[in-house]
Amino acid sequence: MDWKIFNRHPRSAEIAKRLKTIPDKWALTPVRDKRPYRSNWQHEQPVSREAIATYITKGQQLISQKTGKPYTAYDSGYGVRCGEISGGLLAIDVDGASAEPILKAICPELPKTVSWSSGKTGRYQIVFQIPPEYREPLKTFTRAVIREWGDIKADQDELLELRYNYCQSVLPPSYHPTTGKYVWINSPEDTEVAYAPPEILDLLVELADKEAKAAREAEAKKAERARYLEERRADRQAYPSLSTADSLADILELDILPKLDTEDIYVRLVPIRSL
Repeated sequence: MDWKIFNRHPRSAEIAKRLKTIPDKWALTPVRDKRPYRSNWQHEQPVSREAIATYITKGQQLISQKTGKPYTAYDSGYGVRCGEISGGLLAIDVDGASAEPILKAICPELPKTVSWSSGKTGRYQIVFQIPPEYREPLKTFTRAVIREWGDIKADQDELLELRYNYCQSVLPPSYHPTTGKYVWINSPEDTEVAYAPPEILDLLVELADKEAKAAREAEAKKAERARYLEERRADRQAYPSLSTADSLADILELDILPKLDTEDIYVRLVPIRSL
């Protein structure tokens, strides 16, 4: 089904009605075409069920940035925000049949828990509750992607993803652009969210440590770069009589590049350099 945000989804009433079946402590964010769209969705207060239902069934009045004219935009579902915001909720996305052996190698005996699927073959998600004693060590953990485990490797474009803070997973019966809708395997109406097994918890702590270490190293490199740029600026002020080539290089490095993000650099500068 080809759905556009300018049209109310044909199943809008059903999607909105099923909000009542989602556990109250799960923080939700509205989605369009399985993507969250609110600019601060990872950090804002949870959007109320009432507001999400309205966005799905009645839409929102917006102004087009291109034409300046008003239009009505409709949402096609909602996702659960993982991590602390939902009381320590971990989502594991088995994205492809070749990713399932990786999950079973990590934890051979998975307890029954809430799960659902996009309807695509070999793809499903399961959620676990993180025990209180593990939530502090995981308070800064976001996500991890695993494509191989020992001798087991996932096929190309397939992977196992662990989602925690600042991540979201779209819930049934939201619209899915390929299959039409997400469907429950084990609904929260009749299945308890199980505690994450020890094998998963130990892996999460290890991954969280690696993520924190990488973040510290990135911050250190950023600080070192800032010091270097400051020294270069001081040198330029102390020795203003540089060659034209050196001056242009300094302007690029000291004045232009620090103001651009990675996307800006590749989109704006790389094509120019390749001409």
